[in-house]
Amino acid sequence: MFSNTIFYIKKRLHPILLKIALSLFTLGIAYIGFLQINIIRYAKTEIPSNADYIIVLGTRVDGTKPSASLTYRIDKAAMYLLHNPYTIAIASGGKGPNEGISEAEAIKEALIAKGIGEERITLEDRSTRTTENISFSKN
Repeated sequence: MFSNTIFYIKKRLHPILLKIALSLFTLGIAYIGFLQINIIRYAKTEIPSNADYIIVLGTRVDGTKPSASLTYRIDKAAMYLLHNPYTIAIASGGKGPNEGISEAEAIKEALIAKGIGEERITLEDRSTRTTENISFSKN
């Protein structure tokens, strides 16, 4: 089946177009490999202890409850904060159209429930995208 498809493509495409298509395909595969290598490399980066601040980036909230991906971020942040008692958390994320509370508020409530003191959590609840999360959290 696959060989029939390749034969059909070779027969129908002009040789130059075929070379261009194969080159683009090869570049695409190489780029995906490059991305995978960097993801793996940076995933193994050791996180420094006693940072002054950490930013917990918001993502979807289901009503008033954090989504699965936000819960994962909150859990990781709580683990770090429990081991680094002088670090301040910046809960970052605005309120989406179908969200009962802002992402920042959901993060704050979950961190408090996990034993992080409210005084260690700063809210940034104006952002609507990741670039705004970072920009507004700096202020």
